[in-house]
Order: sequence, then C-alpha cells, then structure tokens
Amino acid sequence: MEFLHFVTSKKIKTDLLHCLFFWVGISFLIFSTSLQAQIRKPLNKSLQVQKSIQFPAVQQALPASEAQQIEEIINDEIAKQELIGVAIGVVNNGQIAYTKGHGYADRARKKAVTLDSKFRWASMSKSLTSIAALKLWENGKLDLEKDINNYVSNFPKKGVNMKYLLQNQGGIGHYSEMDKDYPNWDRLRISYPSDQAYSAYLSVNIFKDAPLQYTPGRQYMYSTFGFNLAGAAIETAGKNAYKKGYVALVDEYIARPLGMTTLAPDYKFGSSAAEVQGYYKNNSGEIIQRNDDDISWKLPGGGFHSTIGDLTKFVHGLINKKILKSATYDMAWAKQNQQDENGSVTNYGYGFGVNGSGANLRVWHSGSQTKVKTLYFCYPNQGVGVAIMCNSEWANTWIIADRILKVLGISRSVDDYEWNCEEDKNPSEHRFAGVWQSGNSEHIIRVGYTHDEFNQEWKDLAEKGYRLMDFETHLDGEERKWDGVFVKSEGKYAMWRGFNEEDFAAKVEEMASQGLRLIDVETYRKSGGTQKWAGVFIEGKQKYFFLQDSGLEILNIFNKKWKELSGQGLRLIDVETYTTISGGRKWVGVFMEGNDKYALFRNYTKEDFNAKWKELADQGLRLIDVEVYTSKGKQYWSGVWRAGGGKYALYRNWRFCPFYKKVESLRSEGYELFDLERY
Repeated sequence: MEFLHFVTSKKIKTDLLHCLFFWVGISFLIFSTSLQAQIRKPLNKSLQVQKSIQFPAVQQALPASEAQQIEEIINDEIAKQELIGVAIGVVNNGQIAYTKGHGYADRARKKAVTLDSKFRWASMSKSLTSIAALKLWENGKLDLEKDINNYVSNFPKKGVNMKYLLQNQGGIGHYSEMDKDYPNWDRLRISYPSDQAYSAYLSVNIFKDAPLQYTPGRQYMYSTFGFNLAGAAIETAGKNAYKKGYVALVDEYIARPLGMTTLAPDYKFGSSAAEVQGYYKNNSGEIIQRNDDDISWKLPGGGFHSTIGDLTKFVHGLINKKILKSATYDMAWAKQNQQDENGSVTNYGYGFGVNGSGANLRVWHSGSQTKVKTLYFCYPNQGVGVAIMCNSEWANTWIIADRILKVLGISRSVDDYEWNCEEDKNPSEHRFAGVWQSGNSEHIIRVGYTHDEFNQEWKDLAEKGYRLMDFETHLDGEERKWDGVFVKSEGKYAMWRGFNEEDFAAKVEEMASQGLRLIDVETYRKSGGTQKWAGVFIEGKQKYFFLQDSGLEILNIFNKKWKELSGQGLRLIDVETYTTISGGRKWVGVFMEGNDKYALFRNYTKEDFNAKWKELADQGLRLIDVEVYTSKGKQYWSGVWRAGGGKYALYRNWRFCPFYKKVESLRSEGYELFDLERY
C-alpha cells in the first residue's frame, strides 16, 4: 500500500547537511578527475596536466529580488515544459552573478543537478572551434583564406577555406543533406573508434567523399560537418606550429585562461558520475532515458561537455573580450550578408549567432543533441549574459533565456512553449479525449509516468503550487502507468493509491474528517488481480458522498442511487466503471453538494454520444467528466453534465502528439483542460 499526503509546500534547508554534501562532493570530484586523467593520459599526451577542481566564484551576486525572480522563472518553466534538470548561469555588469542547478541529473535515482553536474555543449562547441582558429590566425599560424586541403590531406574538395567553414559557407551539408546525398556517412560514423581520443583524420573520413551542396562562399548552410573539417585544419596547423593538436589548443587558448577546469571532450570511454543522464520524449509523450552514445567523432562541431560554471566562465570571457583581440571579436561578430538556401539573410558570424548592433549586439549559440538542449546569450556591450544547460531534449531554452533577460533589464518577446513532436513518426498506440471549459488557470498535463515517477512528479509540482485535479491509469505491458492534469491552486491536498475497496472507503472518511474532499477516483487491477483504488483529494467544506459499491449494472442500482442523491442536493462530479473478475460491470461515483441542472448518460456509441453532447450543450449543460470503456469488443461512452456558461469543447480519438498541440492551442484561446481520458 502506498500513501502520500501533503498539506503544505515548504522546503527545509539544513546548513550542516549542505556543508557535509559540499565536502563529500568535493572529495568525489577530485577522485573522479584524477581517475579520468589517468584514463586519458596514454591516449592524449598533450593533456597530461591535471586540472584542479574549482567552483565558479560569483563575482558580484545579483540583488536578492532578481535572484528570486530567476528562481521562480526556472521553477515555472520546469513545470510548464516538463523538464528534468536545468543548470543556469548569469553574467551581469560584466561579472559572474549567478550559477545554480535545478531539478534532476538522474531522475530515477533522484540525483539533483548541482554545480558539479556535467552537460554536453552540443553545437555550442562550434564557438570553441572558432576562437581556437582565430587565435591561430592572430598568431600567424593559420590562413583563413587558404584552401583547406593544404591543412587536411584527406579532404579532396577544392575551394573550401577556413573562413567559409567558420561562417557555414563551405558548401558542406548538414545531417539531412548527408542522409539524402551521402547515406554512407552513417556507416562510417558507426565505425569511428569510440574507445580512443579524438582523431581529426578519422573524423574527416566520415564525410570527405560527400558532394558539396553549392560553390563555397556563395551560400549559408549550417553544418556540423563543416566545423569538423575546421577542427581538422586546426589540428594540423597547431601541430605544425606548436606540436599541439586541436584538443590541446582549446585547452591552452580557452579553458586555462578562463579558468574552465571541467571543459573536456565528451569521450564515452571516460564517462563519470558527474555526467547528467539525458532524456527524450517518444510520440506518446512519455519521457525515456537516453542511452549513452559516442559524439567524439564530431568534437569540433558538437562534442565537448562541462559544468554550468565553466559555460558561464566562457560567457564571461566573451563579454569581456578575453583571449582574442577586440578587433578580432568585432570581425567574428559581424553579421554576414549571405543568404541561406531559402533566400533568408543569415544571422551568423564566425562560429557565433549574431543579431542587432551597438548596445543591442547579441552574440549567441544554441545546441541540440542527444541528452541535452543548450544555449548561451551575450550582450557584450551591456555586460549581460545567460547560459542554460538542460538534459531534456524537448526543452525550449530560448523561453527561459528571454524571461531571465527581462529580469536583467533586456526586453525580448517570449514565445509560447511548443513541443515539436512528429505526428507521423511512431504514433502513440492509445487515443486521447479531452473536455475543456472556459478558464485561464495555469494547468499542465503529464502522461505515461510509472508509479514511482508519478509520485515524484506529484511532489515536485506540489512544491511549485500545482495540485492534481484529474488522473488516469493504464497498463503498458506489465507496467502500470499514470496520467494527470495539474492546476495551479492553493490549499490542502492529498493523493492515495493502492488500497483495497474497504480500506479506500475508510480513507475517504478519514480525509473528509480532515476537510479534504474526494474529487476524482480511479480503480484498476491486473488480469485476475485484486481490485485497487486510488483517489485525488482537495480542501473543501461542502457536503459530498462517495458511492463505491453500486452492485451489478443489470439491477440498475447506480441509476436509482444517483436519482436519490440528486434529490438530496448532491450532484455527480466524477464517474468510474469497471468489470469484476466474474465479468459483471460496476459503477462508482463522487457526488458534491449543488442545486444546478445536471445530467448523466451512459453506454452510448461514439456517434450517439457526440449527438447527445451537442444536444445538452444547447440546453446550457457542460460536459465535466467522460468515461470510455470496452465491452464485448465494442466501445462505449458515458458522461456527466452540469449547468454552466462560457466556452466549451470536446475533442476525441486523437493520438497524443496532435492532442498535446490541441491542449496548447486551446490554452491560448482561453480554455482549460478539465478532464483527460485515455483509451
């Protein structure tokens, strides 16, 4: 039996425990870093100096009010976007002002994101490659306009130079172009050795024979492969000049001067406990942990990782124009006047996204990869920057950054969140129905959570002010999964699951004595198993009644009881049906005090139910609860209606991806989801 009962949303912090966790974390990280250094030492002799572990020093802390606003923004977006873990860094007035982790680095183990958590950089790595190349150029060791095959012997194409590569004008395609015109690249990628340090030569072999998409310098086309080629040229130029390859130069030119002690290639063979787990969503909306994969083959285009502290130090270095000469940064941050394949003028310089000018100059790069979504924003001429690392692949980091920038005094429009699921790719097996009514309360949905995951999410959302209002359960193979609708609300609340019939009835009475009212009931079992009961409770004082054992349907006991309770001023708000082990059908219901018009209709086909919904809508009755069940191979619909005004909607038979988009679109039109049904 499992029980959960929260009545407040308080966090207890103990300074002594924090100190203990801090020193335990320090000891572990020192050991981990030493171990990784020993692993990598024979593979890369240029990186034999062990770096000391340093946490990012906050140079000038944000005012308490601004820090609190940022905390609220992050917690809000974690809830709204259903994010697992996020790390944030802020630079203000040219100084590091805030770094903190939020959520989980490992959801299953409830391991928190901390300042030692390592995230992949993904495509933000391109900015590192650009700075390393431009530093070599400043030193006279790399010609930006020299044909690239003067540096990379195994790349046969003519007319490609470093300038074009750093500007994404090299003519080299990105993933979709490679898939279309050179599908052999993926086989070569798989054969790239993941058990040794970065090899520029082997990285280039993956795509060297792919056709160019256009004449170099004539068009913009974003390309990770182009930056991989740029990294190979840096490798050669660095070894010729200093006997130091690409990785060693990134370390010498960027990591050390900026005090970045954790920036390193994300080698699969050198993984550590500090690395966050990554997560993706399938098209049923379920969150799945991502298996680890090798990204070292694309190191210059997207293969580094670090803590949020080191990413924030990088942003701080950009804002204060460290490493390169000021004129070189001006060149790198000059927006191109080159069109992309769609005819749009690109917002890209040399390894940086570029927008605006003068005080409003914005320099940035985002990253999207297995296990992460990342982004950094810099306003160099205002001394402001934001860094975001998230282990949820569906995250919209731009929304978080824009909201934080507003706190820092930089006004930008903030988009609505939209999960870009692919409707036609591996669609969900289940169908969904939803009931909407007028309303602007903040509400979110969760689907496909395991028993323990739902527990944890319920707790986490409760701390953010959300209360569970409606839930559903189903079997996924042999595993029970849970869905829920959560609404921003105050007051006491409770959720109880896993009770037998008698104990659940007793629990309902116990909760009533504490001022909590049952508002949603679920009953479930595995084939041949014991019937289990679950309920959602919220604070309330009104009279109510829970009708649990209503007998066999053929006796029509539920109808009689429903009419009797209606005569006593009680209105049905939730109905549930199930079959017994012997095959009989039973009905249960939750009744709440009320004197409004009402209706209950059961056992309708989908078509007849739709007609009844329209008929009752014309009479001013609004559907508040829907129940779908199958009997003898046929699907039946039942519903509860109450008097009401305003807008209303019913959408049925949708797979999850389009259903989720409908939830978001109706939210923007002033609707709130009232009831969720999976079948």
